[in-house]
Amino acid sequence: MQDEVIPLVEMENVRLPDALQQMARKARLNVILDPRLSTPPFNQLTVTIRWENVTAREALMALLDNYDLMLVEIPHRTILTEGN
Repeated sequence: MQDEVIPLVEMENVRLPDALQQMARKARLNVILDPRLSTPPFNQLTVTIRWENVTAREALMALLDNYDLMLVEIPHRTILTEGN
């Protein structure tokens, strides 16, 4: 099954943890945010993006990459955490 292409993904001044959760939901991922993402500097960052014709997973991966974060997949869960 191929992921559905979203015609437009647009966010303006959305807190980074909220943006990550939104994109993970659209990608149908059951995610756990690393608790560090709810503390400075991450919880103070805002996201303003506009992407066209991407899948939710592509958008999530781009968002993670933009903030040097990573996705760790384990059975039935996906963890979004700080990249090293």
